[in-house]
Amino acid sequence: GLIHEWSGHRSIVHDMKWSSDGAHLVSSGADGAVKIWTAEKRTELLSVHIMGPVIVYGLELSEPYAHGSGEPSVFDQSIFVGSSDRSVVLLRPDPNQITDAGPLGGRSLHHGAPVNALAYDGGGRLLYSGDGRGRIVVWQEIRHDAPPSAEGYAVLHRMDTGLFFRSLSLDPDMGLLVAADGDTLRIYDRRTHRQVPTFFRGFCNRNGVVRASFSPDGRFVLAGTSPVLLLYTPLLHRNAPRSRLLRSPSPTKVPTKAPSGCGTPRPGSSAW
Repeated sequence: GLIHEWSGHRSIVHDMKWSSDGAHLVSSGADGAVKIWTAEKRTELLSVHIMGPVIVYGLELSEPYAHGSGEPSVFDQSIFVGSSDRSVVLLRPDPNQITDAGPLGGRSLHHGAPVNALAYDGGGRLLYSGDGRGRIVVWQEIRHDAPPSAEGYAVLHRMDTGLFFRSLSLDPDMGLLVAADGDTLRIYDRRTHRQVPTFFRGFCNRNGVVRASFSPDGRFVLAGTSPVLLLYTPLLHRNAPRSRLLRSPSPTKVPTKAPSGCGTPRPGSSAW
């Protein structure tokens, strides 16, 4: 059941993440605000509004970049947010304030639509950003500044698919990226920059996929739709006979073959 409710955003909360130590929550919303909350005291700690009248969509936290004694905290992590002004903004939190360090790539726009989805690869120091016109941009940290700066990131790759990306998530072991676009889940190989042709058995949700995430071991993908959660096994991970489904209140049959045009690569979407 419900344990606690954090109130403070004045509009829809689009994304949220736990800090590396689990002591804080970070949220982004349609009110243009990014907030840090204390998990134990359940109070708002810090807040910042992104410059300009923007809506803040996707949110991601970097790996801790520096810390003194003890465990690293949210103040040792960078906050990346995707906004309606087509940019990815770097925020630097400290115990007193959240500093807007500006957009990655400076004033040059690398997205043609609002940035809805972000995913961070701590091992490779890479940030993946996806927008509403189907572009995924891969950002690479080229300067190991402490704290990091917006100028320390450069574009490594771009992919244009013509899709509408709502969510991105990285597989921890196999170098894969799962993208939720409209009614479909698609998997991309981050090493070859190509879409994996056969990725899920029986996946097609006409209600739309809002969020998708790999499990910590990379064996499953959890997809959030309206109004259910779907747990799937990617076929390249496990040779499962059919997808797994969690549904409440009543289960339905999972198709073993996706309908034509659903879940299949589209022209121009296979490589990036």
